[in-house]
Amino acid sequence: MVFALLAALLLQPPAVRVTPRADAKEQPLYRKLQPGEQRSEGLLRRIVCAAHAPVTFVVKQKDTVVQYTAPQLASVDFIVYRTDFKGPVTCEGFGAGLPVYVTWKPEGRTQRAIAIEFLPK
Repeated sequence: MVFALLAALLLQPPAVRVTPRADAKEQPLYRKLQPGEQRSEGLLRRIVCAAHAPVTFVVKQKDTVVQYTAPQLASVDFIVYRTDFKGPVTCEGFGAGLPVYVTWKPEGRTQRAIAIEFLPK
């Protein structure tokens, strides 16, 4: 039995090494939406953390500002596709805003933030 397994391994073709081309571009692999989730794109302007209240993500989208909430920062997946991003994510303002995808679910009258993806430049 061991001999058959060893023979099968030795008879396999060698692994192929793939070398990326110098002009190849990296492509982000965005988070896959789960059932019931929706994705919106906008500029993350501010993360507000008030005592004894949910965290609020303020996002400018086209001609409106949308607020997403989460029980706490740790309950949101933060995914960064930028090389210039200096973490960690904290409760702060982002000036004119950083481009993001917000993955969210409707939760009563609010939009519950599931993930924030910081988009590449």
